[in-house]
Amino acid sequence: TQPLDGVTELAWIVLDHLLLGRPSSPLRKALEDSGLGEETIGGGLDDELSQSTFAIGMRGVGSRRDVSRLEDLIMDTLAGLDSGGFTDDEIDSTMNTIEFRLREGGGGLRGMEVFLGSLTKWNYDLDPRDALVYEDSLAGLRDEVDRTGSNVFQRLIRDALIGNSHRVVLELYPSATYEDELAQDTRAQLARSQSRMTDDEYGSVVEEGKRLKELQGTEESPEVLATNPALSISDIDTLPIEYPVKVEANAFKSGIVAVSHEVESSGIAYVDFGMDISMVPFEDAALLPSLITVLNEAGTSDMDATDFRNYIGKVTGGVSASLEIMSVKPTGWEDDNRVLPGTNMRTMLFLNGKCTAERI
Repeated sequence: TQPLDGVTELAWIVLDHLLLGRPSSPLRKALEDSGLGEETIGGGLDDELSQSTFAIGMRGVGSRRDVSRLEDLIMDTLAGLDSGGFTDDEIDSTMNTIEFRLREGGGGLRGMEVFLGSLTKWNYDLDPRDALVYEDSLAGLRDEVDRTGSNVFQRLIRDALIGNSHRVVLELYPSATYEDELAQDTRAQLARSQSRMTDDEYGSVVEEGKRLKELQGTEESPEVLATNPALSISDIDTLPIEYPVKVEANAFKSGIVAVSHEVESSGIAYVDFGMDISMVPFEDAALLPSLITVLNEAGTSDMDATDFRNYIGKVTGGVSASLEIMSVKPTGWEDDNRVLPGTNMRTMLFLNGKCTAERI
């Protein structure tokens, strides 16, 4: 099988998110609302191997009959999406979400992400840069979506999921005696293999095992260890990075204090909007976590939760609300482990969002 081209590979990533990426995604929602199992499993798209796979199922399925019902539900849901497709808002929102994911990475150590990401191509003697460069593929997929709309994703569902005969249903059942059964089966296999060997062949296998164990327990020579790349403390910059900070006391004549600074962010702007809500009465403070949940999950007066999330995803990289409670300390007080009598607390409500630079 030939590797997928960049546009098709990215289209699969977008389709995977359309199907499963959000609680309201149609395939995920169909499974979770079915009552056939406890939670979805399978992970959807796996594109780290030479041949990509797509897997979906549920944990805690009640009976074998429910397994058949679950398979029918998955295929019927995919058939409905093949005929009905996805809305423009769903596609735009998902495309925007995937673009942010590509630009930001997974949020871990960037160097390790680049290295591990390149292995998905490098392991198969392909150009590792193809796993890291996405701008052309993203532009190509946007052009394809502009021309055909949802059809690009419906075609993938039709050809590679519904019409694919290379499909397997895997059922896993718990067993309290599995470990003993496995050990017994291993002993039986060893006995069968030994019975087909001559004494010399068996002795050769035993000696090879001893040599392997000895080799595994032998430490590498200093000359070999010296060839391994290594870092020392002196290779690490001891000075912290200082970003230039700009403070505007009356930004845009709004009375709002704006603090900004530039960082390397792959063209993404991050905005945190903080509001002091310390005036909320103490007896109402217990409601603040519920307020955060409503802000993060509910819709608006003219949009339900799904439409509102799609709108946010279409024009931003995500918007969320959070609470932060901090102590107000006297000037010069540096001991974070002590709280003075009468120390005041400040409660802040933050709206956190991000967007590409051109949409600020």
